[in-house]
Amino acid sequence: MFGESVNQGSFLGYPLAYYMSAQGSLAAFVILIFWFANKQEKIDDEHGYGGEREDD
Repeated sequence: MFGESVNQGSFLGYPLAYYMSAQGSLAAFVILIFWFANKQEKIDDEHGYGGEREDD
């Protein structure tokens, strides 16, 4: 949306809009991984498949 005005600057030789979108997508994927792991752990605990085992 603001690519033309942002691309006037550069970072490490890359257009700034490209650099920002590349870093933003990486951050989004990392956040999604942690969010999914947290939700899955809650579901596992809810259904009795939590990480703790009881040995008799």
